[in-house]
Amino acid sequence: MNYSYGYLVSRSKVLDSFLENKRLLETKTLVQNIITLDFSTNLKCPSETYLPIKSESAPNFNSSLYFSHLTTSHLGQPLILVPTISSSMVPFTGPPIFHGFTLVPQQQLSGQGRGGNKWLSPPGCSMFSIQIFLKTTSFLGTRPSLIQHLVALAQVHAIRSRVEYRDIDIRLKWPNDVYYGSVVKLGGVIAKATVVRDDFIVTIGAGLNLNNEHPTRSVNQLVEESGEEKISQEELLANTFNVLEALIEKCNDGLFAEVEALYYKYWLHGDQKIKIMESGGDGGGDNFKNVTVSGIDEFGFLKVVGEDAVEFTVFDDGNSFDMMEGLIRPKTR
Repeated sequence: MNYSYGYLVSRSKVLDSFLENKRLLETKTLVQNIITLDFSTNLKCPSETYLPIKSESAPNFNSSLYFSHLTTSHLGQPLILVPTISSSMVPFTGPPIFHGFTLVPQQQLSGQGRGGNKWLSPPGCSMFSIQIFLKTTSFLGTRPSLIQHLVALAQVHAIRSRVEYRDIDIRLKWPNDVYYGSVVKLGGVIAKATVVRDDFIVTIGAGLNLNNEHPTRSVNQLVEESGEEKISQEELLANTFNVLEALIEKCNDGLFAEVEALYYKYWLHGDQKIKIMESGGDGGGDNFKNVTVSGIDEFGFLKVVGEDAVEFTVFDDGNSFDMMEGLIRPKTR
């Protein structure tokens, strides 16, 4: 398999702060559990377990265009663009790297989806993995399960907040998917987290069909059908990180209600009638319960109301939501 060099994309101030990391000072390398990231000038050929990173211009990526749209203080920088890698989540397996550190693959050989599923990453799919540090005492630090919903929301709002794209029916499917209407999946999000001292370290992987025609539809197909100009990957990524950083700040500043209102603007499930399948009834079979979706709680879990008017929560781990059948059932692994 042909693995690629990585290409460093960063503003100088952020890069200087990143390179002051104690783990980088002596050898300019980050030795993670599966792969080593090498920022030195003495680079070897890339492999599955070694990612040499060059400071020259990234191929097929306009850094100037990216930075002309990026307004974040932290997220999306430094960014490493990698034409081919096993999975963009692999470099994050190991010690924490840096708040805002981002890896953008153009092709993944073994992309990771939710619940251990394989994530297909055809050419034209816009993907990224990003690491976010949250204080354990902050609003999101005590509700890290909410982050995956914020990332999906950021992807949707990054597109539909633009006037020319606001009527394109790109929506949110609980818990962490991006859809066109209620039928076509455009993308998804996975999240992994760990605690290190006073920080909750969340690593996010996200993918969105931007230019690819398969396996489903793509954002730019929908954009062209609406008569508008395509959105570039550089602008989409920058706008996504801008929105995500703003959403995180709002949540941690006591403005979760504003974020919640924006989430409901795009989500698919308002007052949806669904069935919950509960395993292991008295007879050993499956029980079905009719409920109505009422929203999400502050942890991002689904709130539903039963026929007895009692509201309760459905967790997003271990459940599969078949929206077309209106059915939530325990996920088989």
